[in-house]
Amino acid sequence: MVVAKWTFDTKREHFLSAHVDLGNCGYGQFVLSATANHFDFLCPTTNRLRSIELDTDYHEVSNTFAKLPWPRDYGVSDGFSSPNGKLAIVRGDGAIYEWNAATQQFSTTAVSGVSHRIVYPFAWPRSQDGTKVYVGYGPTTPDGMATSAELRVFDTSTWRQLGRINTSVPFWSASISNDGKFVYALVPAEHRVLVIDPTSLREKRGISVGRTPALALVAP
Repeated sequence: MVVAKWTFDTKREHFLSAHVDLGNCGYGQFVLSATANHFDFLCPTTNRLRSIELDTDYHEVSNTFAKLPWPRDYGVSDGFSSPNGKLAIVRGDGAIYEWNAATQQFSTTAVSGVSHRIVYPFAWPRSQDGTKVYVGYGPTTPDGMATSAELRVFDTSTWRQLGRINTSVPFWSASISNDGKFVYALVPAEHRVLVIDPTSLREKRGISVGRTPALALVAP
């Protein structure tokens, strides 16, 4: 499946003519940077990382790629900029790698993986200062209503595991509040949202929301 990036002008309410061809990336993932004129795109189909530079009118200036240093079957679950300026990539088996854009080199971290896919492709929550990431570990439930049974917390500078919590029930995905005081884990099968204290890593309560929650957006 060929993917392209288009830019939408929210003031004028129309798409700009400039677009970027991302190739046969399938269901890839954007990794945003601190500037509006650069982004990375993880391509699971081609097993590559694309690095895109744009000009001030959002036209493509450069479109380069780096081959991910693992077999395609391992997959990509998440990608984000770490405080040290590198791109962190969470593999499907839970291992975490870093990519240095200056040297174009990948390096391993202290977080190793297992022999099968255990981390579902999501933008897993991070603390506001970017120093912590909360990653859900599976396995996925047979009914497909939950992807994780455990939430692990990592220091994004050292990649030391800071803690973990096994939730009372498997959950689908998670979000973090803007003040970093609560992590919300969605439980579609039980129509609930679990409220987790990220400091003590204790499950505080469950909120019944009705229907089947699939996405949580935390308001300011």
